[in-house]
Amino acid sequence: MTPSRALCCLLTLFVAGCSPEPASDRSESLADRAATGPTLAIAGSKVKQPGGELIEYGRPFPMVMLPHGASAELESLAKEIAKTIGAASVGRARQNPVCCVWLEINHWTPNPGSPGFIIVNQPGGTLIQASNHEQMKLAVEKLKSVIRVRNGEAEVPMGLITNYKSVR
Repeated sequence: MTPSRALCCLLTLFVAGCSPEPASDRSESLADRAATGPTLAIAGSKVKQPGGELIEYGRPFPMVMLPHGASAELESLAKEIAKTIGAASVGRARQNPVCCVWLEINHWTPNPGSPGFIIVNQPGGTLIQASNHEQMKLAVEKLKSVIRVRNGEAEVPMGLITNYKSVR
């Protein structure tokens, strides 16, 4: 990580009011956690899928961010994600600070082609991009559908989630 990116992450955490995970009470709900502020518990676990594939889950970064010029509709979807993962608030930035859950409508729909969305979950941040508002709503619903709660913390599968055709 470059020094400027590390500084950005530290400043973003400071502004967001992140605090270390409480050592004793792990029974608080996600709503309670949102009210008291996000934590930095990012470690996760692996879950074996029916086909035998191991899927790694981890805590999403506890801050949700949007571009400065984002619409009220996108902000509403970001607040929905923040509530679901237990993040305290939604912020705005000129560009993606990386260490956050970043939602952005990119208006990318080739012709010929189809609109769609991508979600990339990594331990240090999540990127959610969609071609338009309808695709962003689908992305948010998809992300909410794959979240699991373990020890009172929301966890997401690490990796790529998309409704575009995928080639391996």
